[in-house]
Amino acid sequence: MGTADWAAEWPRCLLLLELAAHYAESGRSQGCARLKDRLEEWRRRMEEAPPSVHALLSELCYVCWLLGRGNLAMARHHVAEAQRKAEEIGCLLRRWQREETRRDASILRRQSRQLRLQSRDLQERSDLLLVQSATLRHRLVSPWAAPTQEAPDSELVLA
Repeated sequence: MGTADWAAEWPRCLLLLELAAHYAESGRSQGCARLKDRLEEWRRRMEEAPPSVHALLSELCYVCWLLGRGNLAMARHHVAEAQRKAEEIGCLLRRWQREETRRDASILRRQSRQLRLQSRDLQERSDLLLVQSATLRHRLVSPWAAPTQEAPDSELVLA
């Protein structure tokens, strides 16, 4: 998974957070081992993600561990911490997407400027070719522009 790919997978991490929050809210401990395994898998999948994403996933693993031990108060506290981290990551992600959008817009503006210049150059060249073509047609059609027949120099010499 590349550096930009983690952003596409981020919504799934939010779903895992929501599931862990639901477990902590209800006090449910069954299924926590399975959720912890999924979180570990996502930690491996999100290898290219920023450290804050890994910290969030670790926090959620800790929540599952606490739920398995029956420590609801600490599990709820760490869910709240994980939610705070998720908000920070969301801000980071939005900032990153804004920067990417600005970079893309800058590239598009530069390409647009280049295309306008090329278009102007091509229009000028087209106008020049049209003028040259009209001039050539005018010379071919005009009777006064027709070349005069002169005798070759050899015929001018009288014997």
